[in-house]
Amino acid sequence: IVFGDRRYLACKKLGMTKIKAAIVDATDEEIAIDRTVENIQRIDLTPLEEALQYQAMIEKLGMKVEDIERMTGKEIRTVYRKLALLKYPEAVKGAVHSGKVSLTVAEVLMTCTDEAHRDYLFETAIENGITVAI
Repeated sequence: IVFGDRRYLACKKLGMTKIKAAIVDATDEEIAIDRTVENIQRIDLTPLEEALQYQAMIEKLGMKVEDIERMTGKEIRTVYRKLALLKYPEAVKGAVHSGKVSLTVAEVLMTCTDEAHRDYLFETAIENGITVAI
């Protein structure tokens, strides 16, 4: 089962003996690409989860950012923004992943070159719910 395994298990649990399905002939690589694209298009991914999916598409599947744009419908700028998150310090990635700060706030705060001051700003942002507008 390439897609819909949870739906299949739910139908099975309900005692259904027939379900609609599509049989496709695809390589392992095509299946991996399709699954990754489906994961990216989920609404509830955090920016970090999305970045990790893009990274996997590039490193494991040999794709380019332009390929990701074409397959996911995400703008190249968006893909690069998410990938940049992977270069941030672990504390910053964690704060974005947990929703304590937005990706936009993290991007702005990461422009601060003084590491001690940047750490202070991040702590303040986390404690006070700072947005870019403030």
